[in-house]
Amino acid sequence: GVAVQNIKARHTLLMVDSCYVGKIYKGSDKNILNKAKENLEAAQINKLLNKKGRIFMASGGEEPVQDAVVGKHSLFAYKFIDLLKNNNSYITATNIFIEISKYHGELDQTPIIGTQKEWGHLGGDFVFVAKN
Repeated sequence: GVAVQNIKARHTLLMVDSCYVGKIYKGSDKNILNKAKENLEAAQINKLLNKKGRIFMASGGEEPVQDAVVGKHSLFAYKFIDLLKNNNSYITATNIFIEISKYHGELDQTPIIGTQKEWGHLGGDFVFVAKN
């Protein structure tokens, strides 16, 4: 936790593709998913970018994750990469989480997202912008 807290970047996203991550991270997903449901416009994206963001996303909570792969990637990594490749404008980490969750809907594993207050999260989000 202290290592993440000391990162000087304004926005940090930890992506963890591992079993039982929910036992380690006891952060909160409160409010983080509410803003992901919105259709974000440029002004809203700028607001998210102006606030410090410390977010973690993991492929599984308190259960084992699937060993299945698509090509050479886990199901979690495959969908994450697919979403980035097909993004033609911008997408937030929380919107990516919603899409990954849908993709995992019929699997036993349940992806998780959250923040840790002690990491210095102030309501920001990690935003991926497509290169044009």
